[in-house]
Amino acid sequence: MKKEVNSKVFLAAVIFIVLITLVVHWLFLLPLTLGFISTTLFVSMVIIALSVLARLILRKKKFVIIIPIIILVFLGYCLISSGIFRSKDYKNLIGTIKEETFSKDISPIDITQLPVVDKSYAEKLAEKKLGEAGAIGSQVTPGEPVKQIVKDKLCWIVPLLHSGFFSWSSNREGTPGYIVVSATNADDVTFVKELNGKPIHLKYQPNAFLGDDLLRHTYYQGNEFVGLTDYSFEIDDNGTPYWVVTRYKNTIGFSGEKVLGTAIVNAQTGEVKNYAIDNTPSWVDRIQPEDIVRKQLNLYGEYIKGFQWFTKNNKLKTTEGGEIIYDKGNCYYYNGLTSVGKDSATIGFTLTNTKTHQTTLYKTSGATEEASIKSAEGKVQNMGYKATSPILINIENVPTYFTTLKDKDGIVRMYGMISVQDYNIVGVGETTKQTLSDYTKALTGKGNLSSLNSSGKINHEQATVLRIGQEITDKTTFYHIITKEKPDVIFVVSADASSELALTQAGDKVQLDYIDADGIVINATGFDNLEFSQRKSDTQEKIEKENKPSTEKK
Repeated sequence: MKKEVNSKVFLAAVIFIVLITLVVHWLFLLPLTLGFISTTLFVSMVIIALSVLARLILRKKKFVIIIPIIILVFLGYCLISSGIFRSKDYKNLIGTIKEETFSKDISPIDITQLPVVDKSYAEKLAEKKLGEAGAIGSQVTPGEPVKQIVKDKLCWIVPLLHSGFFSWSSNREGTPGYIVVSATNADDVTFVKELNGKPIHLKYQPNAFLGDDLLRHTYYQGNEFVGLTDYSFEIDDNGTPYWVVTRYKNTIGFSGEKVLGTAIVNAQTGEVKNYAIDNTPSWVDRIQPEDIVRKQLNLYGEYIKGFQWFTKNNKLKTTEGGEIIYDKGNCYYYNGLTSVGKDSATIGFTLTNTKTHQTTLYKTSGATEEASIKSAEGKVQNMGYKATSPILINIENVPTYFTTLKDKDGIVRMYGMISVQDYNIVGVGETTKQTLSDYTKALTGKGNLSSLNSSGKINHEQATVLRIGQEITDKTTFYHIITKEKPDVIFVVSADASSELALTQAGDKVQLDYIDADGIVINATGFDNLEFSQRKSDTQEKIEKENKPSTEKK
């Protein structure tokens, strides 16, 4: 009789544990595979709990032996999956790393397309736009901005999310749209509330609950056996809002993440389509999560020479900075590489295609992002401006950090350009054109060319002016010159380069000084109108002095 009672008690306990298991699964959405540590630990705990109950209720001692077996198997699996035995596999997670020349791969940037609005500034602009919408602002909150190219326009897409449970319960149809912030023009901010004449409602989102919760909804649409991460809000070229979710699996024990593809969720209808990497729609900018790429690069640096005991020799790591950059319609993660230990210099940097995962290494010693930030802030230390995390651009075939300089209220006041290879070469200005002019002067002047790994050649070209015009940007005058000898190139010169610019007209013989570079727009750092003989330019005098034969007696 007692045995029968114990059996019933044990059955009731089993049913209770099964119910707890179902609740935990619904709450935490654990992947249904033992390749994830969270799932393995939970299953192990359930088995251990059942073993303990069997021992206590059914008085069966043999079940207790399961507990040490599970612990030993778990620890053994972790050990054989560690870098001690799998260092080569960890190193190869990033794939084959190509080595290329920076100027060959990354095209010189159009100065008008510089991303002057960073993520935190985009948040501020979105909040301001939402505040102008009246009562809506009290019910919703801006989500995380996602950088994206939409119809060749670089912008930040900011979803509007529920501000809490009560906001969700009173607006079950969803939040009213999203905000588009231009990454190149802080004045271009749009609140998109309608699409094709119909109001937008973001029903499925991270701040929703129950079946409207984005993670839960995505999980139960054929993604129970994979890992889900990097929920980013993107729109297609028609403006339709989606959530792009990365699907992945672990390939080395409980780690070694490998991206399988994407799950694309229509934020309004909830329709979910799962894609492999190769057939993910072209408007999607990010398939490879940034944190996975950075982790793989650090594993590559950790095991570059295999597993090493108690030494940091030859090991590499990514620098603290890291941004998303765009070039020729492609999106890349930028990561600097530096030696392990305290170091303010990089040995090079990598660009990883956010879709294909292809990683390219550009070997060039230079400053870390942190060092470049301090260098830019040092230029304006009297104003107290703080530099944002820099992005990588190509200026005259020179790898260059570009940063915005903000005041204490987070408003962009100036811009900075810093040479990756020599952080002492800095240019700042109140406009991007002023900054570029100041930076190119720093590149070409005072003996700094020796530090550059680009062509490094300064041209002192004499030419005939075909056309000349001026442009005033934020109280600074820039002259645009087309010469007879190079009619397909526009030379841009700041007015402070020479007072003769204002007197120059078509037909004048002039001399232009600029760094040798390809492109239809070239920023000249020196100018001399040869029609005037009142004063020779400093550059001309320097050239004549260098070319003058020495008459000094030995």
